[in-house]
Amino acid sequence: WVLIGPARSGTGLHIDPLWTSAWGTLLHGTKRWCLFPPDTPPDSIGFAAHGPTKLEAVEWFDAYSHHIHSIKGVVEIVQQEGETVFVPAGWYHVVVNLTTTVSITHNYASPYGGPQGIQQIWREIVCDEPEFAQRWYREMLVLHLNGSSHRESNANDAGENESQSESESESALLGTRRWGQSS
Repeated sequence: WVLIGPARSGTGLHIDPLWTSAWGTLLHGTKRWCLFPPDTPPDSIGFAAHGPTKLEAVEWFDAYSHHIHSIKGVVEIVQQEGETVFVPAGWYHVVVNLTTTVSITHNYASPYGGPQGIQQIWREIVCDEPEFAQRWYREMLVLHLNGSSHRESNANDAGENESQSESESESALLGTRRWGQSS
């Protein structure tokens, strides 16, 4: 994403979607960031996922900046041109532009994204984007089964027989549990 905004604009307190991490590089201007670890009590920082109680970034800084240093693990950054900020998966963060800014940012999935990495991303996709999850699952299964068929034919050519049933392949792909089954 390319983000352009005047002073006092920004992004209200949020957690990036689908357990993704992010980076943001500032090309022009100055931004102020506050980042809070995932175990921060949401009420202590005024977190509201959506709705009329969610504050704009400048409102959040007006209301909460006086006590953010008392919150365990807070990271406050004044980002200058040419600097990049990394936001770990699951961290609350709020950003306000102190001047007119131009920045570039990107979210990405990582197996190191928090304590459960890709598993947590998958759970969030299943809950938040079920139709996408079904399409993705079907495509991954096809890729996995095609790869299994290729490996099986190579193994059979070598005189080995390591065939798997389709359900065994699904279990291997999904860690022994289909995406729609509950724990």
